[in-house]
Amino acid sequence: MPKTNSVVNDTERRMLIVKFKDGSTVELPWHLLRDACPCAECKALHGAGDPLKLTAMPNKTLAGFEYAGNYAVTLIWGDGHRFGIYTWPYLRELARRLTAQS
Repeated sequence: MPKTNSVVNDTERRMLIVKFKDGSTVELPWHLLRDACPCAECKALHGAGDPLKLTAMPNKTLAGFEYAGNYAVTLIWGDGHRFGIYTWPYLRELARRLTAQS
């Protein structure tokens, strides 16, 4: 068993592969991850917001990632957005939601 969680960015399939230290692995599509960005700026976009405020469509190309200690990963998007901190439990929850939709 690995001692820590890890991620691999599969650029061909546009998926983030998350390998948890318990031995389980999940694959999360980039578009899902960007749509579920947990930062304050993106959360405001997900809400009702101001219908007259124009916002650019977020770039859904995952350019890279950085580990945030042992508790999370920060995803770096093609437009430079890098404010969302995806905790390991949050990534598990996104995988659970994806499975439930299938």
